[in-house]
Amino acid sequence: MKKVILIGLTLVMFSCKTLLYGSDPKFSLGMLETEFVNKNKNSVDLVFGDKSGINIYQSYNSLRGVYRFFVFQNEKLVRYETGSYADDYKLIHY
Repeated sequence: MKKVILIGLTLVMFSCKTLLYGSDPKFSLGMLETEFVNKNKNSVDLVFGDKSGINIYQSYNSLRGVYRFFVFQNEKLVRYETGSYADDYKLIHY
């Protein structure tokens, strides 16, 4: 009985960690923008977009204190960057 309680408590702790800190985005270079957004609906936000077809999405992991930026050009993921501040995407040269 103690093992069941210990296993249950462990599962609850790990699931709370994921809810509190968010999950890491799932991606691979070259993937389509729509596929990326569908897989990561709750963990990314569009922070930049222009008429030339460049869109930049951002995610934040509060456990690590790291911002991640995903650069899409013509609807394909072409670049991945990390940063310490929410506006570090402005420093990305594309």
